[in-house]
Amino acid sequence: MVNLEQVRDRMEAEKANLCQKMKISTLGFEWSLERESCTNDGDVLEGLQPHSNIRSLEIWNYMGEKFPVWLLLMKIPSHGNTLLFNNLERLCLKKCNRCEEIPSLGHLPCLKILEVVGMETVRCIGNSFYSREGERTSGWKETMPLFPALKVLYLGNMESLVEWMAPVAGGGCDTVAFPCLEELSIERCHRLETIPISHFSSLVQLRINGCDELSNLSDELKAFTSLKYLTVSNCRNLASFPNLQCLTSLKQLRIEFCDKVTSFPRGLQSCTSLEQLVIRQCQELISVPRDLQGMCSLVLLQITECPSLTYFAEDSLCCLTRLKRLIIGPFSKELETFPGLTSLPALHTSLESVCIKGWERIKCLPDQLQHLTALKLLKIVDFSGVKAFPDWLGSLSSLRRLAIFRCKNLMCLPVSLQRLSNLRTLTIYGCPLYERSYDRKSVPEWSKISHIPQVCIFES
Repeated sequence: MVNLEQVRDRMEAEKANLCQKMKISTLGFEWSLERESCTNDGDVLEGLQPHSNIRSLEIWNYMGEKFPVWLLLMKIPSHGNTLLFNNLERLCLKKCNRCEEIPSLGHLPCLKILEVVGMETVRCIGNSFYSREGERTSGWKETMPLFPALKVLYLGNMESLVEWMAPVAGGGCDTVAFPCLEELSIERCHRLETIPISHFSSLVQLRINGCDELSNLSDELKAFTSLKYLTVSNCRNLASFPNLQCLTSLKQLRIEFCDKVTSFPRGLQSCTSLEQLVIRQCQELISVPRDLQGMCSLVLLQITECPSLTYFAEDSLCCLTRLKRLIIGPFSKELETFPGLTSLPALHTSLESVCIKGWERIKCLPDQLQHLTALKLLKIVDFSGVKAFPDWLGSLSSLRRLAIFRCKNLMCLPVSLQRLSNLRTLTIYGCPLYERSYDRKSVPEWSKISHIPQVCIFES
């Protein structure tokens, strides 16, 4: 139901008689964002009360300061009894900008998906989110789990949210909450300082993005044996990570745009199922430890745009025998040699794709690359201190794609490229000195690459 701003009042909304239309299982209520008045949203939503067997409910652009009682408490008074939304499986509240409180939802036995987006005035997720004192139904016990069926929880664009409290049980009992939660995403909650992460031990996927005030994550990840995907990005004040040694199911770890992170998470050597590790744009990261050696399942390793990194353990790659993709650099501009690649030749049978990004003080390509005889894709980026590539480039016999980006002083390619019979694509961009020589249709230069089916040379 759209354009609900055109509904005059509660009485007109009640004419829809939604509470009696038992065959409706999915409902969506939407107001236009571009409207002159929003004074009657609460009355209209009150009149649109659905029947208690509804399975899916979405509310968009509601501008009332409070939700009506049927939504706030998720129950309907009826002839002296209380009807619960016991069949509700999905609830989405989007851009309800003026509401200061999320409804009480912990008691819903079938709720599987909850999305709360753009509730910009909510400051705290507290006990009322889980249950309300005096509002529990008969038969409810303190030991019953909260959100017993919830699998997916998404919180996004909650600009005022500062605190997310853990549930507190009465009578000194431990509270069980979110026993089935598999996916938790928290995005663009810029003021959020705390997350009750210890209550989410059943998680398979955890994504935290854009929480600028979050300075640390709980160190209580010992029970997170099901976690497979962990992403933390754009958390500018996050300085440390919990120990990961118990995350034996972890397959993907991404840490991006976390400016205050100075070191890798502890316990990485125990993450024997890890297949993808991405560390990107961490401005204060200073070192790469030997912990990588234990990650025998790693297929993708990316460590890029870390301008403070000065130490990369030279033997850290030697045990990554399943590694297929490597994306690496740039690091500290003070370094004159590329660190961490001494053990790269050990990967000569597995590594199929390398993207290596340099900086001005690096005057030549790392020699360790020449041993990668299984390499099919090589990207060479930002080696502005390099004037010519080495002849050993012609030893990469399996190479199918070669890309050269922003090597501004590169003047020529090696003659040995003629030996690369499997090379199908050559792409060159941002190499002005080479572009000039190619523009003159230099016979020697053209003869080096004329055998390549697809040559793309773009002007800077």
